[in-house]
Order: sequence, then C-alpha cells, then structure tokens
Amino acid sequence: DRSPSRGLGDVYKRQYIYLLFCVLQSQENDELRDAHEKRKERLQMLQTNYRAVKEQLKQWEEGSGM
Repeated sequence: DRSPSRGLGDVYKRQYIYLLFCVLQSQENDELRDAHEKRKERLQMLQTNYRAVKEQLKQWEEGSGM
C-alpha cells in the first residue's frame, strides 16, 4: 500500500534521475563538440599543408621544365 508521502518521494527520485541524465547528456555533448572541433582544426591544417605542398610541387615542375 502506497502512502502519499512515498509516492511523492518516487516523483522526486524520478526527477532527480532525469536531471542527472540531462547533466550527463550535456557533458557528453560538450565532449563530442570539443572532439569535433579538434578534428575540424586538424582537417583544416592538413588541407592548408596539402595546398602548400601542391603549390611547391607545381613551382618545382615549372622550374625544372617538366
């Protein structure tokens, strides 16, 4: 038999669990966002380096008469 006070405790417990879940989900999203940003920066650096090497190769080929 459930007393009204016990039912209220269950509601608070569910709310607490939901709040905890939301906090953990938010932390996970922050971590994923940070990881994505690092991958994006790495990709941009690789693209910049690729363009620089490609340009150097082009200049080398033009200078060597290829």
